Amino acid sequence: KNAHLHIRYNLGSRDHDVGLSSALLNDDKHHAVIIYRQEANLTLYIDNREPIYYSPLGGDMELVTLNMQWRIAIGASFNLLHRTKRRKREQIYDSYKGFITGVNFNGLMILDMLAQV
Repeated sequence: KNAHLHIRYNLGSRDHDVGLSSALLNDDKHHAVIIYRQEANLTLYIDNREPIYYSPLGGDMELVTLNMQWRIAIGASFNLLHRTKRRKREQIYDSYKGFITGVNFNGLMILDMLAQV
């Protein structure tokens, strides 16, 4: 199956989607991925490739900071609907099969923290 990198983030007003469809990442090699967000802009670094820059279009008043971190999903995507009682996601799609290590989110190694729970 084709393995492309896709990033979705929301600062409160709308989803921003950034992806790399020009290269496959399921080649049985390790890849270094760095995602850097400043305000609503995002820069994506993969291995030694040229960086991908994303800046939202339009003149809308986009929030520039995250007031809370509600959810981080690594390795899959969720649909946009949820159950009202338990607020659990109904469906997972674009699931990832492989290894992910060294995830640093705002200075916290979140996968290491999860392993200690």
